[in-house]
Amino acid sequence: MSSNQLSRHARAPLAVLRNSTTRDDLFGGLCVLACVNGLWGRVLMAVREGGWWGAVFSLDISGIVLFACVGGVWLMLRDKSGEIRAADLAATVLLLIFIILPIPALSWVALTGLSLYILLFATGNSSRKRAAIIMLAITIPMLWVPLFFQLFERSVLELDASLVAWLIGSDRIGNMVAFSQGSGFIQIAPACSSITNLSLAFLCWVGVTQLANHRSSAQDILWVFLVCFSAVAVNVTRVALMAHSRQYFEVLHNQYWDLTSTIANVLTVVVVVGFSVLGARREIFSHA
Repeated sequence: MSSNQLSRHARAPLAVLRNSTTRDDLFGGLCVLACVNGLWGRVLMAVREGGWWGAVFSLDISGIVLFACVGGVWLMLRDKSGEIRAADLAATVLLLIFIILPIPALSWVALTGLSLYILLFATGNSSRKRAAIIMLAITIPMLWVPLFFQLFERSVLELDASLVAWLIGSDRIGNMVAFSQGSGFIQIAPACSSITNLSLAFLCWVGVTQLANHRSSAQDILWVFLVCFSAVAVNVTRVALMAHSRQYFEVLHNQYWDLTSTIANVLTVVVVVGFSVLGARREIFSHA
């Protein structure tokens, strides 16, 4: 077979894809596969433990993550433009290797790579760029913050303990806070850390502003601070109530842990969504 014939055969699959689909379709499909594979195991476990209501408001899944996934895919498929290039196919093959493996974390690695690829080499339209920003933000609470927490768990928990101790006017030793009333200590466990709330709050801000096509301004610094601060404040206040006394700890942690956790998670979603919407209110309500 001549070199010209080989070249024609090599270009044939690319020509078929170019005629049948678009760049946005290809990228959107990869986003769907990565999100589904990354979330599926967590969703099943959360539903088994707390039902669909618990899954939506749990920190492992969170309605904020589901909202961002749906919103990002919707933006990616909104225009359905752009001709698929050879480099896109090469990147797709590489990313699919990570996605199809039964390791959820690798799907988030793939989504990170896809988002960066789009932002660096495929920002052909505004919707695609905004979708890539949302997808990159999703990987922060799903992959990079848990990884960061594993590396710096002690320092993060000590910071949480410091905030709780300051709020109730008590002492701390490492990640343990003394009860403000009575003797004994409460230990700040990884599940009680504010870092997950912080990352979800940031994701909420990114999702709302990108979907609303919010124009950045200096005031955004204030709104981002309010969004993130409110998420941390809800969690620190919850732990501070348990650290008030051993009696409070027994009631809020041992007897009504599921209820208090659900209330705190719902409140977190409400405040971070509220501040995010207020920050992007100009664009949101102009479309209403």
